[in-house]
Amino acid sequence: MARRRHGFLVANIHRQDLSELDEARALQRLLAIHGSQTALAKRLHRSQEWVSQRLALLGLTPELQARIGGEPIDLLRAVGSKPPEQQEPALAVLKQERARKETEKRERKRKTQTRDAPDTRTDRADGSPDGYYDVIEGGGADGLSSSAAQEAGDGPASAGEGAPNLPAQFAAADATAGGGEQQPKRFPYEDGVSAAQHLIHKMPLEEFDKMLDRLIKHRDSHAVSTS
Repeated sequence: MARRRHGFLVANIHRQDLSELDEARALQRLLAIHGSQTALAKRLHRSQEWVSQRLALLGLTPELQARIGGEPIDLLRAVGSKPPEQQEPALAVLKQERARKETEKRERKRKTQTRDAPDTRTDRADGSPDGYYDVIEGGGADGLSSSAAQEAGDGPASAGEGAPNLPAQFAAADATAGGGEQQPKRFPYEDGVSAAQHLIHKMPLEEFDKMLDRLIKHRDSHAVSTS
């Protein structure tokens, strides 16, 4: 009779439809027969840790046992061995930590997808990508506005001087006579979508994040000053 009962309990452990709490109760009965978690784990061809984690559910407070199925089962097993008064706070901490890691994982995935996005531009005859801007012209009507140029540098621009710390500025060279050489495109300061698309493809991700943060601060400061 005892052997038949033992076989019945072992069979129950391997059932797919057995609830977590019923599984723990069956393991507790088997533990009384085998005497130790190590011996029981060997009989079930499982690890001692596997047995210990499942038995931990029996140590949960009645309130937390009632939440089995609504809370992550691995986190409930993790707090089951703690004193009853510590279980609820410990579960909250573990859930917060998991949520933080999942948020970081999603953010890393988003950045990876942005960095690895395929470049659909076609190349020019000289090997340079179509739409690549070799020349960033100076401020004024064709370049950065005077206020934007001033903020891009370390301080106010002096009269007759260009704003410091701006990207190097070059005058577009004239096409060689009869050569028909295509001139580089001017950076599209007046077209925000095209400018953003160019920077997404060409700028390192870390520098892009710095630029984006700077632009947001600039926008917010203007919103405050005009309100």
